[in-house]
Amino acid sequence: MSSQDLFQTAIVSVGQTLQRLRHKSGMTIQELSNRSGVSVGLLSQIERGRGNPSFSTLFKISRGLDVPVGYFFSGAEPTGAVVRKDNRKHLSLSKRDPRYELLSPDMSREIELLWIEYPRGWGNQKTQFSHPGEECGVVLQGQLEVHLLDQEYLLSCGDSVYLNSTIPHWFHNPGDEPTVMVWAVHPPSF
Repeated sequence: MSSQDLFQTAIVSVGQTLQRLRHKSGMTIQELSNRSGVSVGLLSQIERGRGNPSFSTLFKISRGLDVPVGYFFSGAEPTGAVVRKDNRKHLSLSKRDPRYELLSPDMSREIELLWIEYPRGWGNQKTQFSHPGEECGVVLQGQLEVHLLDQEYLLSCGDSVYLNSTIPHWFHNPGDEPTVMVWAVHPPSF
């Protein structure tokens, strides 16, 4: 299967998941639009497998549905305590968006562990996040700017960061190579 076919399959899967979650919650597209801040037109496109939502858009939708954004992950369902590299649930919508892989067996644990690859130049400054809990991450490759309110930290390979997730935060990869991180979140919010 070509990379374009894989991409289209992922987009269709996200749309089907969105439609299933919306119907399960009993919401109309208009109600979800009001709750998430995502337009009715874009929600409709995504559900039909024709939209290309950014991670920020999926995050808004997940908040509108009151579910973790991890519901949009695709991949094999790991069993037991071990997650094999080839069986990680993942979310990657385009080469311009980060790739998120779930290192935890599922999203029902006390701690959520993620493998994240941020493309060079990527940033989410337009969508600052805040949510209950705490997070900690370590850079395995590249660099990452971490922004917490008005503070900025530049992390390099081997550096780690802890943050209270209720503080608005955003990230930026200022480097010429992808940034690879392992990230822990409690409680699971992905």
